[in-house]
Amino acid sequence: MIISIIGGGIGGLTLGLALKANGFRVKIYEAAEEIKTVGAGIILGCNAMQVFQHLGIDKHFAEKGNVIKGMSITNEKLKDLSAMSLDYFVDKYGIGNHAIHRADLHQVLLNQLGDEDVIYGKRLKSVDTSSRQLFFEDGKEADYDILIGADGIHSKVRESVFPGQAKIRKSGQVCWRGVVDYQLPANNKNTFRESWGIASRIGHGQINERQVYWFALLNFEGDLKDYNNPNWRASFKDYDPLLVDLLNKTPDDQIHVGEMTELKGLANWYKGEVCLIGDAAHAMTPNMGQGAGQAIEDGLALANAMKKHRGDIVKSFSTFQAYRKRKVDKIVKNSWRIGNIAQLKSPFWCGFRNAFMRTTPAFVGRNALKETFEI
Repeated sequence: MIISIIGGGIGGLTLGLALKANGFRVKIYEAAEEIKTVGAGIILGCNAMQVFQHLGIDKHFAEKGNVIKGMSITNEKLKDLSAMSLDYFVDKYGIGNHAIHRADLHQVLLNQLGDEDVIYGKRLKSVDTSSRQLFFEDGKEADYDILIGADGIHSKVRESVFPGQAKIRKSGQVCWRGVVDYQLPANNKNTFRESWGIASRIGHGQINERQVYWFALLNFEGDLKDYNNPNWRASFKDYDPLLVDLLNKTPDDQIHVGEMTELKGLANWYKGEVCLIGDAAHAMTPNMGQGAGQAIEDGLALANAMKKHRGDIVKSFSTFQAYRKRKVDKIVKNSWRIGNIAQLKSPFWCGFRNAFMRTTPAFVGRNALKETFEI
């Protein structure tokens, strides 16, 4: 029996590794002709790092990325509103938090998995669950025994198996992301920062010895194409010079722009021999930096459930969903809420928000992260 996975992203590759470690055979179908990752970084929280530690590959991320020892929220002038050390979680779980380029993350996963398990240039068109067949846009077909949809928020697997059961919810926020050759000051190298302004914010952090990852968000109305132009940087001209410098030094062709969205309304993640993971099941806005982390957790949890209930696929899928859904639903909800608070439109309420954050004890933020980092 071969387990077919649609999508060679972070979740699909992690699942493939975890399944192989548990003695399963896998075949991953990836739409792209080759893995090309947009210029962006990612924060691997210690929940994701615990998964990679379990799989025995955590050292590779430490080698290629940058240790994140603290997180802070500042105002647009980089004055702290809230700062938190992550040492508590390092001591608790015995592993740290790492920032890394997405391309490096993908390469580590591919190196560990092996290219022989990934078939490129296979963009899924539809699924026939009665005959257990996959139909691809190149006209080819393939059979499957067990199918996992790891193909993102616009999942073709979900569309075929759960038609009309989920909707994509728009946040009204546009995000630009980029990676630039840059050295942050030594005292900021191991801290990831988000700077909150009025209806806007910028996040940034060092992801390796020579590169900084940043993202910039702005509330918007109307058509996204109206914001996809070289003049967008002017919206952030009042931010700290360091942040403006990051944006200005990143070439336009190295910047990705997109609207922030989430998935709503999907009550179940599985049906018959088909199961969804990651963004295909529970896409969230990135305000907690947990989209990839939760997909990574899905990969290990599903592989473990399939090992435990080997031969009983319904029990495997139901165990996986029962274990994961409560946590994921809470993160999706909290991430949406944080996004709205971060980009309040009113100067008055922004001032109130900032004052509240300055007076909130650090242990409050630490307690909020405890459930997120527990796998």
